[in-house]
Amino acid sequence: MKHFLIALLIGAASAFAFAPVGLWPLMPLAIAALCELVWRSTSMKQALAIGWAFGFGQFLVALNWLPTSFTYQANMPAWLGWVALALLSLYLAVYPALAAGLAWRFGHIHRFVLMLVLAAAWPITEWLRGTMFTGFPWNPVGVVFADTPMLDWAQFIGTYGLSLIIVFVGGAIWLTARGHKPARNALIGYLALLGVMYLLPTWPVKNTEKSIRVVQPNIGQEDKWRPGFSEEAARRLAVLSMKPDGQ
Repeated sequence: MKHFLIALLIGAASAFAFAPVGLWPLMPLAIAALCELVWRSTSMKQALAIGWAFGFGQFLVALNWLPTSFTYQANMPAWLGWVALALLSLYLAVYPALAAGLAWRFGHIHRFVLMLVLAAAWPITEWLRGTMFTGFPWNPVGVVFADTPMLDWAQFIGTYGLSLIIVFVGGAIWLTARGHKPARNALIGYLALLGVMYLLPTWPVKNTEKSIRVVQPNIGQEDKWRPGFSEEAARRLAVLSMKPDGQ
């Protein structure tokens, strides 16, 4: 129970790595703590519970915007949003639990294997979360890099690749704290690379910048499907999409 509560608190703290707070170093530090808790687990069941608690705490805090949407639903009480948040977090936490369980299953004897399996399993479970039962891909851990030079790597390895890097770095921090010299060297190399990326100008990629306009026609749900309203919706969208000169 003690480790379960610790994992819950660590997961909740890790949510502050996401926007709008954006303290991204919290995520690899939280993953390092998760590795330690999974390593100390004495059974698959306990490892799954640790991963689930971590995920539940993270989603419960990171998705706190969800109840706000219920305040704009005239036919639903606002408090129902908090129930929805809790129930959704209960489900979403299953995927970090799967990653933690796999890490313990194959790495409970060797720390380095545990770290590698967790780093590999985490983005896979994130992908599953985004595809199963219509999917809910919100907030893969890789998006904490959104305001850092590491974001440029997303064009090569995708968001889930960034998640793999985050979990790998977190595991390297854990192993370094445990006196693992190869992990320490890998961590130093990564930090050096990140430092160079901060100092360099933007990543040399082909300039594909385009001007876009986000259009919100302010159509209420009560009107959206009203017979004959589609023409009015199209008119609003067209007007809002025009340039100042009418094109």
